Amino acid sequence: MKTVLLERFVQEARELLQTAASGLLTLEREPGDATAINEVFRAVHTLKGSSGLFDTPPLTRLVHAGEDVLQQVRTGAMTLDSNVVDLLLDGLDQVGAFIDQLDRDGTLAGDADRIAAQHAGALRARLGGAETAVVVIDD
Repeated sequence: MKTVLLERFVQEARELLQTAASGLLTLEREPGDATAINEVFRAVHTLKGSSGLFDTPPLTRLVHAGEDVLQQVRTGAMTLDSNVVDLLLDGLDQVGAFIDQLDRDGTLAGDADRIAAQHAGALRARLGGAETAVVVIDD
């Protein structure tokens, strides 16, 4: 059953995904654009926080991994290259698919955890060191 809150989340999530994807495309052309990286980070951060209101640990886990990568880019600890942009865009595409599932079914599919773990693992692998640990969100 879809609630008004879930409907609002789906609408806002789609807007945030569009903002993040647009910003990433800008960053692919201009990796040093601080305004764009901050805009992408804020969109992903807001999406992560909002997703926590719902029983969607896989979605939250995937967005959190993207946020961690973007934070490293913001601080200069990581360089944004086309491979990282591609991983982030792939992750956003999957988040979009999760949002579509929520909109359609009110819940995520049974394989969502496995899919999110694959995408989050690929993102976290780019962090190196202790940051590669997978964040576990209680179900």
